[in-house]
Amino acid sequence: MKERHLLDRKDLVQCLMNNYEVNWKFHDLLTAIDKIPLIQESIKWIPVSEQLPKDWILVWVTVKYPYGVHTEKAKWEGSFKHTNGRDFKYPVVAWKPYYCPKPYTENRGIYS
Repeated sequence: MKERHLLDRKDLVQCLMNNYEVNWKFHDLLTAIDKIPLIQESIKWIPVSEQLPKDWILVWVTVKYPYGVHTEKAKWEGSFKHTNGRDFKYPVVAWKPYYCPKPYTENRGIYS
């Protein structure tokens, strides 16, 4: 399986600014963006006891609430925070880089 890399928003903006051509057509821009590799959805969870993110990034976190564990989108800013910027009240036990899933496609009536 081909390894794919995560490209965050800042990197994307920088890449586009470095390679932007005034005569680009919208289709060309979409084609260029489509060629940016996505992170594999099979990346394993990283326990916070083993490693924390190094830079500010969006992440998936598993939070241990009193009623059970829950997975949600969060951000890392030196500590895990809800996307609204508030600290988590309950402990984050694991994380992995945030990724967008592959878009929905319909194939002969079978959804994937």
